[in-house]
Amino acid sequence: MTDILALLARVEAATGPDRELDAVIASQFRYHPYGSFHWLDRSPEAVYAPTHSGWMGFTLPGEDTPRDTWRSLAYTSSLDATVALVEKMRPGWFFTVSNFSSVIDERPWADIASRKCINEEQGHEDQSYLGRGNTPVLALLAALLRSMIEEEGR
Repeated sequence: MTDILALLARVEAATGPDRELDAVIASQFRYHPYGSFHWLDRSPEAVYAPTHSGWMGFTLPGEDTPRDTWRSLAYTSSLDATVALVEKMRPGWFFTVSNFSSVIDERPWADIASRKCINEEQGHEDQSYLGRGNTPVLALLAALLRSMIEEEGR
C-alpha cells in the first residue's frame, strides 16, 4: 500500500502533465501495449519499472536489464487514457470529473463510485471516493488511487 500512498502524494502534488509520473502510474497498474491476451498478463513475476522520460519496461527474475521498453500512456494529460484506466481497474463504476472549484478547495475534483453506492433501493454503501488535483485528469487519478488504497486497507 505504501507504493499507492506515495503515488497518490505525487499525483496530488503534480501541477500538470508529467511523463515521468505517467511511467510510474503505468508501472503500478502493469500497463503494456501488447493487448489483453499477451503472456505478460499471466506473468505476476514480471516487474514493471520506469526506465527514462516516460518510457518503461519489464524484467523477469534474475534479469538486470529491461527486456523490452515502451512509451507509457499519457495518464497525467489525457482524460481518455485515465478514463480507460478507471474502466479497467473499476469496471462498471461511475465517475464524475469537474473543473468547478469550491470555497474549501479551488482545485478541480473527481468522484468515482460503485453501483452499490448509487443504488438506493439496496441501501447505501460508502463506496464513493473523492479526488482533487491541479487538473481534472489529476483529480480523477487521485480518486482512483483513493479507491485502491481503501480496497487494500480492507
